[in-house]
Amino acid sequence: MFWTVLLIFSILAFPAGASSSPQDQNGCAFTANLGSPPAPAATGTISTRLFRGGVQGTCNTNTFPGNTSSGTFPFDAYTFTNSSASPVCVTAALTVNSQSNADYQIAAFLAPFAAADITNPARYLGDSGLSRNNFNPPINPLTFQFTVPANTSFTIIVYSVTGTAELGGNYTLRTLSYGSFCTPAPPTLPALYGASANGELFSIDTNTGAGTLIGILPFGYFGGSTEIVLNNTTRRAWTQFSPSAAQGGQEFDINTGAGIGSPIATAGAFNGLEWIGSTLYGTVITSGGGASQLRTLDPFAGTSSLVGPTGRGPIAGLAYDQTSGTMYGITGGNGSGGGAIGNLVTINLTTGAATTVGSVGFNAGSLEFGPDGNLYAGSTDGAGNLYRIDKTNGAATLVGRTGFNNVTGLTLVNSTNTNTIQFSASNYGVGEGEQRAAVTVTRSGDTSASASVNYATSDSAGSQNCNVTNGIASSRCDYISALGTLKFAAGETSKTISVLIINDSYLEGPETFNISLTNPSGASLGSPATAAVTIIDNDSSTGANPIDQAGFFVTEHYYDFLNRLPDTDGLAFWTNEINSAEMIRRALG
Repeated sequence: MFWTVLLIFSILAFPAGASSSPQDQNGCAFTANLGSPPAPAATGTISTRLFRGGVQGTCNTNTFPGNTSSGTFPFDAYTFTNSSASPVCVTAALTVNSQSNADYQIAAFLAPFAAADITNPARYLGDSGLSRNNFNPPINPLTFQFTVPANTSFTIIVYSVTGTAELGGNYTLRTLSYGSFCTPAPPTLPALYGASANGELFSIDTNTGAGTLIGILPFGYFGGSTEIVLNNTTRRAWTQFSPSAAQGGQEFDINTGAGIGSPIATAGAFNGLEWIGSTLYGTVITSGGGASQLRTLDPFAGTSSLVGPTGRGPIAGLAYDQTSGTMYGITGGNGSGGGAIGNLVTINLTTGAATTVGSVGFNAGSLEFGPDGNLYAGSTDGAGNLYRIDKTNGAATLVGRTGFNNVTGLTLVNSTNTNTIQFSASNYGVGEGEQRAAVTVTRSGDTSASASVNYATSDSAGSQNCNVTNGIASSRCDYISALGTLKFAAGETSKTISVLIINDSYLEGPETFNISLTNPSGASLGSPATAAVTIIDNDSSTGANPIDQAGFFVTEHYYDFLNRLPDTDGLAFWTNEINSAEMIRRALG
């Protein structure tokens, strides 16, 4: 029987100048078999074990859970020292890759650890409250937190709950801290971050699916997380607690997972969250497994406003496509792992109504666009898989296992100096007689290097006649299609796209077309990446075809052949030529 244990110590809160170098263990990673740990780690057996009461250790004072059962339980003990003058909070995380015959528990005690300490509340610091196989599917990883007093050594023990049957199992112990020994390299940004139903925060390699633990989100196992979201502009992150724990959530540090402030009630279980510009959208259920609504919300204030019913059950994740202006959702999650086979849907941001795109074929718990522009989803079937989703039909391609059982949240984390390109507004207006619409594109963040982005206009008018009045502008009748590439020089932050407008004589009211940004180079797309342009009609009644007017006729030729407005001299010359020819024709009869 082969099993691998990943045990991570994460020092979450160090005062200035603090240190927590290990005095007994040297290095950051240890590989051994249970009962044969590397020196100077200790090994032995205990005659009883801690009661698995389900109370996960926290950074506060942890209550001794008591003992249960008797027998021979092998353990390995790893000792470290907090040599700082202040207490520190430590996080321990234990991951087993094999789910068979791997019922174990982890706990922390004051060092040195003796077998009799397993029954001594005065030596106890904290434990996971659970063993791995105490849940179905088994919890992966198993985590807890505890506080180590100043200038104090502590010991983490890994022990078998079933007895000597697991003796000899292979495991790996790794240590990490923030700002101290074994400091982990931060994820390369932009990156896709995930959250589990157990409350772990981790980064994800979108090439392999592998997850790397960053920290523990506030409220632990039984608060878990049903969704996480980061506002990349304000850098404020939010975790929504599992519906089984509370209809609320808490702000957290995206770099460590540590909670900020206190939990805030949100009056509903939000399973999906997604920022569009400065507006946060969420899908919420008000009863377990019930119908969902689309709402806008301010989680930091605990307020939300109804957009409308989705017409679906729980929607476990949201992801906004900045290029097409489409909000995607994924159904089937219940916010805490499990749920039905999911469907990819699109969601109307005006009404809240969801439209099915297609089945993804697995139990889905999260959805988000990755740094590569692809759409990803995480599973809540106990496997914790990452899938790449086809936006056109919902088909899923397995990327790989994250190493976390149920992926209930995904969010894209951009670099703090991200260079983004976006429109200056979501909507632009132009008078029909103004001849051209000026659409401004801006670049923000680190603009020290060059960048480029493609742009193109579009509409849904198709081959409709030019006299149709339906609010849709047509590139055949109302404006000239524009497409190309904007190139920003180093330090340049603004560009203007000119779209030529046709001043026809139809009474048609305001008409709208779209313009989109795609394929950025040297930057990423910001928000909004799609904008609407509305042409304001200047006709009070339908008049004669203006093509008989020389000035209009010449202007249209400049549009069609040169794709620009006529210059003053050229317009005057050709208009005069046409008018003179007409005068000669009339004179000759």
